[in-house]
Amino acid sequence: MTLLLLSSLASAADLEVNLEVGRLDIAKGYWDLFDYNNVQATYGVRADWHKSSRLGFSASYAHFVTGAHNSVWDYWEYDEGGSEDSPGAAEGFDAAFRGHVVGLGVRGGVDLWGWFNPYATLEARGLHAVVRLDDDTSDDDNPNQITVRGTTVGAVAAAGMDIRIPTKYRWAFSHNLEVGYEIMAPLNIDPLGALAVRGLHVRAGFGVRF
Repeated sequence: MTLLLLSSLASAADLEVNLEVGRLDIAKGYWDLFDYNNVQATYGVRADWHKSSRLGFSASYAHFVTGAHNSVWDYWEYDEGGSEDSPGAAEGFDAAFRGHVVGLGVRGGVDLWGWFNPYATLEARGLHAVVRLDDDTSDDDNPNQITVRGTTVGAVAAAGMDIRIPTKYRWAFSHNLEVGYEIMAPLNIDPLGALAVRGLHVRAGFGVRF
């Protein structure tokens, strides 16, 4: 009976797994500490469970990493040395930002020609950020390092298309592309302040469908 039930569930639904790239818009503010570009590329994986050609559910994870060196002029040192290249003329620190994005979504679409599936999706998203300020952000044991964390939640509404490329086996290649809008609550990073995460959402993936 158990084997029969599992068999019926497998035949009634398809599982799709994709490696994906996307983009995340982070509004300016103190973001210049990490990057002059507020559009960040994300890399991750998404699993879709297609209950039918019209209804599906998804779970996703993506991450991104960025950072920059920030210099602060020491004018006393500069005047004493008399040269911009003299030791102590400029001091600074590295600022690193690592983001982890998770999502749970639902999608509805139509199946055209057996291989093309336009759809609309609504996804709840969470962003967890880890910020490090130090002269060497790659060293976890540096006693002078400042590490702060923040978490926020939001949502994405998007429209997309899913293309399946059949094979002679019981699985097919899959490709998807979606475009929409993302908005999240302010991301608070004490003591730096809050970042606004909102803007154009674009995500594309390639994988397999079983």
